[in-house]
Amino acid sequence: MLDILSQLAEIPYRYANTVPYALPFIWMGAILGHSFVAIPAKFKVPTLTRPVAMEVGFATFSAFFILELIFLAGITATMVISDVGWYLWLGFSVVTVALFLQRYYLRPIIFNRVADDDHNRPLPSRWHYRFYSVLEIVKLMALIGLGSLLIRY
Repeated sequence: MLDILSQLAEIPYRYANTVPYALPFIWMGAILGHSFVAIPAKFKVPTLTRPVAMEVGFATFSAFFILELIFLAGITATMVISDVGWYLWLGFSVVTVALFLQRYYLRPIIFNRVADDDHNRPLPSRWHYRFYSVLEIVKLMALIGLGSLLIRY
């Protein structure tokens, strides 16, 4: 019995060095769940009014950005501690630039567009939505590459 307990106690330590390398894949799963499942599903609920859906969207995007910053910090720490090569930093930079473009450039424009739509003002082009979606896919691809290279490293 004591032998079984000691083996169970070792499990967290045995896999502790693999968890940081899994962060890009966990982040990728969070993006898939948030951007490609939850957000589109919200707009298919017939009883959800548009103002409530927009409030939920604002809150969701704000909370998800904080989660993405936590992932970013964890991956940064992993890469600094592991002393990885420049090509990993290049993939990391792609993820970081995409994240900050979405948050500080596109989100304010999109949120203002939603506010203008609610007040029946003339709306600007919708290319911002498409660009936001393209950046989500770029982040996913870069995270796949980054995670794969971190595991190999």
